[in-house]
Amino acid sequence: LRAQKIDLAVKQGEAYVAKLSKNQWTLRLEIACQHETMAKAVAFFGATTPDLWIRPMNMKDGRGCYQVFLGHYPSRAAAEAVIPTLPAAFRAGGNRPKPFQIGELVTRQ
Repeated sequence: LRAQKIDLAVKQGEAYVAKLSKNQWTLRLEIACQHETMAKAVAFFGATTPDLWIRPMNMKDGRGCYQVFLGHYPSRAAAEAVIPTLPAAFRAGGNRPKPFQIGELVTRQ
């Protein structure tokens, strides 16, 4: 994502999800429709290497966007516990990180 190699990042995200149990949870940080937005998401974490991954999403208006997720967690509560520790940009304004169970990830809005 830092290098904005989106096709590669999508493939890596697919491989990542394939290894997870459908009962595990993740946090969707945002829906990004521009590659620059995804690069900024990585930059918000500074020098750390966050466990970010992306998944394509088709929007109601026909746009192709990407969901930006963070990690995987054993429960919804564990995923929600991470929210207060996220960079402020993910908690400000209209941003609302949302936990999703891996087996219930959506590809359409």
